[in-house]
Amino acid sequence: MKPLNALVFGSVTIDIITSIASQAIERVTMQNATTSFLMLEQGRKIEADKISTFIGGGAANVSVSMARQGVSARILSLTGRDLNAKKIKERLLEENVNTNTLISIDGYDTGIGVLISAHDHNAAIFTHRGANTRLNEQILIDAPFNGSDLVYIAPLSDDSADCFPSIVSKARLAGSFIATNPGIRQLSSRPEDFMRVINDVNLLTLNKVELLALFPYLADKITKHTSHAATSGDKPLPNLLKTGLKVGALSASLVDTINAILSAGVTYVAVTDGADGAYLMNSETIYHVPPRKVKLKGTAGAGDAFASTLAAQLATGISPEKALTRANTNAASVVTETDTMTGLMHRKDIEDIDVCQDIQMWPVK
Repeated sequence: MKPLNALVFGSVTIDIITSIASQAIERVTMQNATTSFLMLEQGRKIEADKISTFIGGGAANVSVSMARQGVSARILSLTGRDLNAKKIKERLLEENVNTNTLISIDGYDTGIGVLISAHDHNAAIFTHRGANTRLNEQILIDAPFNGSDLVYIAPLSDDSADCFPSIVSKARLAGSFIATNPGIRQLSSRPEDFMRVINDVNLLTLNKVELLALFPYLADKITKHTSHAATSGDKPLPNLLKTGLKVGALSASLVDTINAILSAGVTYVAVTDGADGAYLMNSETIYHVPPRKVKLKGTAGAGDAFASTLAAQLATGISPEKALTRANTNAASVVTETDTMTGLMHRKDIEDIDVCQDIQMWPVK
């Protein structure tokens, strides 16, 4: 079977990761919220356990993930004309990613992210998006949509997000499997653009926060039913299936909310919920897989690993339950490293993964 051809849109960055011992930096958690803050003392030099430099960004993470899975991956992203751009290209070529459409432009720096990892290793990130914001319609004219079996759209930065509807439309005309993880900033700033082309998307992957951002725009499409997952045998019911979603005065079950997205034309919807695992739903079944227990070093890149693996597996015709298990396992592998790429699994190891024994599934009534 010939390799799947994938075209990946999104950002590329140089990631500078600073690991700080918990006792060297203060953390404050709000009592009436789930928000935590790292406190940096003004004028103080803080000793770091380690400072490392890696290649990152949504498109870079996804394209490397797919290349390691045996996918013929091509990346379409923007960089400046600087040393960081050279480092990114060299690293992607080492991973067998096609960089013919990695475009350098004048007047903008290559994107940079600075990650501060301490306490529970859920890193705070400073980001300079630079050239990642400059995708435009002129660039898309020459984009190689034809021949791309899979088009993956990672989060698009600032003005680049204006191109999202056009990318989806061109990918649909090319007959591609379309997968996207749009990101919270894109959903919050351009929800109408997203909803306008949602019917052409095959796989939409969101975390809980992103789903809540989209929730108000689904309210008039949600048809409420009785509980779809009232029983789970001897296993506890996953949290989101118990509590559902609530934004202000609006509330609905998880299944009814996802059904509203599916009824708009999406084939699969995946929702990740951190320590409570991940869900995948189509018109017939909702699946849930719990998180794998691993030694956590950093959460950056876990979402990209999950979404890219799920997209590549589903696009090749793998069953939903097996695709979900493999995506969950690859994401768990990534968080055992501080950067976003080192832990990404290779094809042989992923193909050895069978359906997780703890996976639960319920029919969608």
